[in-house]
Amino acid sequence: MENATFRDFLQEYIDIKGFSTKKLCDATGIPERYLEALLENNNDALPPAPYVRGYIGKLADVLDFNKEEMWRLYKKEIAFLSSGAQDRLPGNRFAIKRINKKSVIAGVCGILLLTYVGTNFNKLLGTPQLEITYPTTNNLIVHQPTISIEGKTSSDNKLTINNEELFVDDDGRFKKEFNLDPGLNALTIVSKKFLGREKEIIKKIIYEPPRKIKIETNE
Repeated sequence: MENATFRDFLQEYIDIKGFSTKKLCDATGIPERYLEALLENNNDALPPAPYVRGYIGKLADVLDFNKEEMWRLYKKEIAFLSSGAQDRLPGNRFAIKRINKKSVIAGVCGILLLTYVGTNFNKLLGTPQLEITYPTTNNLIVHQPTISIEGKTSSDNKLTINNEELFVDDDGRFKKEFNLDPGLNALTIVSKKFLGREKEIIKKIIYEPPRKIKIETNE
């Protein structure tokens, strides 16, 4: 598409794959509000650039496009919107020089970024929240071949159980059912911030299959 924007390309890939917004959020783990912001070019509603780059990478894995090219296109559009059109008429060399707007904008953006990082340091770089609401105990003995792991973390964190990434809803809640092998099963739950630390909880589940009762008959 000639003169196509980042949003145009993204929407085209979504249409080709036949995804709905909800289905794409489930497949990538991207909060729905951020996916809608990308599709609406609503950059004010998006998180900092490192998060957006991570979201574009997740979309690339599902929609099968070149994530580096899409990231460059996104950055190019953001830079244009921030600085405005670049064409200028030749200025009067005898006129009083004006303050460089780019430098002012860069300085303001730097101050805002430092302020944001300072006020959200724990959110961006601190230890992530991770709570397992079920099972609440360790070394739990069950007699069913499956178990549902439920808990809560931040919706912006990456969550894995035994290295399998799980979907986290906008409230940070997650739920996943796992098949158990007879005996001891160890489930390693990890919540990781995009730029910060990770928190790990290990749940040990002991699966004891029901004993088969042998009925003897007298012939």
